[in-house]
Amino acid sequence: MRKQWKKVAMIMLVGLLAAGPFVMIHHAAAVGETSSQAITMAKSANDKAANDLHNMMMQMDTMMKSPMSANEKSMMNMMHQMATIIQMLIDSNNHLITAMEHGKM
Repeated sequence: MRKQWKKVAMIMLVGLLAAGPFVMIHHAAAVGETSSQAITMAKSANDKAANDLHNMMMQMDTMMKSPMSANEKSMMNMMHQMATIIQMLIDSNNHLITAMEHGKM
């Protein structure tokens, strides 16, 4: 039961981490006159997500050095795969922000 709870919590945190910058980008597209402020907010949210991901990966790498069971190792590998997906989302957010900036000019 405890491991299932951890998995659900991790999925929810990953979802929040990935969804935050997307919301800011869509908000920037919807707002007319203040879109430069919204783009700036989207950039900061995306940078924060990238920083949080980096910190999480450093903690996971530290944890991987400790002895683990086979189950724990497979969960860590799964979390590394999710982190790779999150990094792709952050990169696509950067591309969207850049496209929004060029569309504004």
